[in-house]
Amino acid sequence: MKKTVFISHASKNFAIANELCKLLEADGIPCWIAPRDIPPGGSYGEHIAQGIEQCLVTVLVLTEQANASRAVANELEMSFGQQNVIIPLRLHEVRPAKTLEFFVSNTQWVDAFSTPLKRRVGEIVRIVRATENGVTPDAPSPERPSLLARIERLLEQTLRYPWLSGGIAFLLLIGLGLIIALSTHKIASDRDAEKENIQRNPASYGLIRISEPADGSALAVPGKISLWVSVQSNLQNVPTNAVQIQAMSFTEHGQSSPIDINAKLTGDWMSSAQTFLVDVPLDSQKIVFCMSAPHPELKSQFTARWSYLISVKGDELSITKAGVPMLIKENGSTCVP
Repeated sequence: MKKTVFISHASKNFAIANELCKLLEADGIPCWIAPRDIPPGGSYGEHIAQGIEQCLVTVLVLTEQANASRAVANELEMSFGQQNVIIPLRLHEVRPAKTLEFFVSNTQWVDAFSTPLKRRVGEIVRIVRATENGVTPDAPSPERPSLLARIERLLEQTLRYPWLSGGIAFLLLIGLGLIIALSTHKIASDRDAEKENIQRNPASYGLIRISEPADGSALAVPGKISLWVSVQSNLQNVPTNAVQIQAMSFTEHGQSSPIDINAKLTGDWMSSAQTFLVDVPLDSQKIVFCMSAPHPELKSQFTARWSYLISVKGDELSITKAGVPMLIKENGSTCVP
């Protein structure tokens, strides 16, 4: 299967790298990671080189161990030569060694110092999606640390490194009730900040992305285009049944076809991103997605709208984001471009 992201890591950091791999693949981004993708008896050097060649992006797990690893330096040098986008991921404050510095000096850095990795992996996903679509991504957003995020980060570390789980986990659980009680005001402040951000930025209603299947099967069904759709809601304190998703595909002549997104969503889909396949007519040239919900500040029903342009030339499919997300007041025709 074709891969998109090569994960470069020191062998001592496999627990972190493997966790990152699972998070990215859960979001529909196939990864190449050693030793998983090296067949039994295969040459490490040969298969790592092949893995880098087939990927568009290299994510470097930047640690003290990676700085000391000659293998990591070789992987970055090869990724740089292949013109892969390189994304350094740091879980601790660490600067790249001289052997790595040249390859990461002008790249997009993603830090997760005091925030769980699963909350920051969306920044990597956003950069990867932009790279797939040939778009220059915006700089990663800075961390917004909170007391609960730091607690979750500590719990994440104890799960990642079982040898920490004895004394630290016991003390953490003993003090958890007191910490939560003391952090109530901080939580309220964070929620207020999130609501203000939603009011300023329509994209904060959520994220809807489309991409071509990694195995090249987008055009395998006659008369259809198969696409991965990833849906995520960022709304807080909004019931799931109060959020409606609509999607329409449009041809060059304005003919429209509905896409049944709601039937694909399962369980409490607002708690985490969900990714699934949908089919649209082969002559589709535009896809519009809408997420409608009560605005957290204005109390009225508003809709965030995302648009994508798609083009088929021979056996090649291209996907381009059309403009920026829009936030519009509900008027009954919100999914019409």
